[in-house]
Amino acid sequence: MTARRRVHVDGVVQGVGFRPFVFNLAESLGLVGWVSNTSAGVFTEVEGADDALDDFRRRIETDAPPLARVVSVTETPLEPMGDQ
Repeated sequence: MTARRRVHVDGVVQGVGFRPFVFNLAESLGLVGWVSNTSAGVFTEVEGADDALDDFRRRIETDAPPLARVVSVTETPLEPMGDQ
C-alpha cells in the first residue's frame, strides 16, 4: 500500500550532512518526495510503501551521520500524491 508522510527532525541536523543522508536513505528505500533544511530542523515528505516508510523513520535515528544529534522525529500522515 502506498502512503505519504511529512517527517520533521529536530536536533543538530544542520551542517552535518543530514539532508544528503535523508535523500540517499529515501532513494535507497525506493521512496520519493522532497527534503528541506530550515532553522527549525529538517522537513521531508516521503511517499512509498508502508514498510519502507517505517524503515525510513527508524533509520533516521539509528543511521544518522556521526555529527548529527536527533532530538525528536515527528510524523504526520498525508494523502499520497502519486509522485514519481
